[in-house]
Amino acid sequence: RSPVSLNAISQNATIQLIQKAYDLGANITEIYVDAVGNCDFYQKKLSSCFPRARVTVKPKADHLFKVVSAASIRAKCSRDRMVKNWRHREQNKSVKFQPLNCSGYPGDSATVKWLRDNFNTIFGYPCVARFSWKTVRRILNEDGEKHEELSGKLPEPVRVEWETKPTDADGNDTSFGSMKTMFAPYSKRAPFFKSKRIEIVQNLL
Repeated sequence: RSPVSLNAISQNATIQLIQKAYDLGANITEIYVDAVGNCDFYQKKLSSCFPRARVTVKPKADHLFKVVSAASIRAKCSRDRMVKNWRHREQNKSVKFQPLNCSGYPGDSATVKWLRDNFNTIFGYPCVARFSWKTVRRILNEDGEKHEELSGKLPEPVRVEWETKPTDADGNDTSFGSMKTMFAPYSKRAPFFKSKRIEIVQNLL
């Protein structure tokens, strides 16, 4: 799955929210939005999506416009409620994750503690933690950088090394036709594999 920046996620979510308001019959003539990324680009993007409204994108808009201040408070309350009631869909009898009792900001000691206590050597973290997040990438040593507090203090993650396709002396493929032959039948796939779109390998290369 290709990583998507937080700016793109935020901008697309804003467009969807405004569109939903239009679909419900709201007569929107002015739009005020806090800056996410480049202000000019974001304002032009919103203006192209909603040409009937006057769009204003400003840094610190929640300090400049009361309506943005109110929306910011509402969004934070909704976020805190969702985090408090979050249920890890990857969790099962053998894989356990603790409740999200942190803000999610890397500078928050409670967030660092959650990352330390919920590290899984095979899966890393549940989907609530973005694997493209630099904090997680540092913990997993993905970019050669190390997390200041957690690197070296967690179990070493399982590394997968893919083997080349086995052949005999004549160059004929001797790999298995299907991975299913190596496992007993199952009734239900683990949620983690579904959420990460991991499929069963049919042919080994």
